[in-house]
Amino acid sequence: MSWLARRGRWLSYSVGMTVTEAIHEHVLKIPASAWTPAVETDGEARDGA
Repeated sequence: MSWLARRGRWLSYSVGMTVTEAIHEHVLKIPASAWTPAVETDGEARDGA
C-alpha cells in the first residue's frame, strides 16, 4: 500500500454490487444527461457501457 500511495502514482479501482430490482428501478429514473460514458484505458468510449 505504501508503494501505491506514493505521490505521483495513479491508483484506480472498480466497485461491484448486486443490482436488485429496486436499484434497477431507481437507476432507470436517472436522466440520460446525468450519465458520463465509460472509457477504456486508451480513452475511447467503451461499447455497451
